[in-house]
Amino acid sequence: MIVNYAKAGVDSVMFPEDWGSQTQLLINPKLWYQEFYPRFKRLCDVAHECGIKVFMHSCGAIGAIIPGLIEAGIDLLQFDQPTLHGIDNLASYQEKAKITFWCPVDIQKTLQTKDEEKIRAEARELLDKLWKGRGGFIAGYYSDNASIGLEPKWQEYACDEFVKRGRRENYV
Repeated sequence: MIVNYAKAGVDSVMFPEDWGSQTQLLINPKLWYQEFYPRFKRLCDVAHECGIKVFMHSCGAIGAIIPGLIEAGIDLLQFDQPTLHGIDNLASYQEKAKITFWCPVDIQKTLQTKDEEKIRAEARELLDKLWKGRGGFIAGYYSDNASIGLEPKWQEYACDEFVKRGRRENYV
């Protein structure tokens, strides 16, 4: 299937998988490495051979397998709850490997405070810590405000901060 995407001119694919609960991986990490890591590695290798970047979304606390996902060849990890992993911890992965993170301000913790300054502060922190040139950062917007019980204005504060501060000249 990936080869067909490549022939069609697609330059990226996304694995939309949720591997974690709010507190831990849904399966034993040892089992994940035994059973799933080799499959992710093979899929990433084939994609990269075709010139395709691999993106992966996962909800939940998947810290136990983030190193394996990076090693397998995932190019971008999309998290809607970056604080669940710890923003400093995510940045530490960029010290070791070229990995891009695509995240909004945390949809379950920070946005739920409905505190404009906390929302803006986290947007700045994401930019300051994850946009370092070794991998990258894509400022996200959670597209279903109704499902998280928020008016769009709370995410608009984060977007405003991303636009004001997220310019290349601020981070060169």
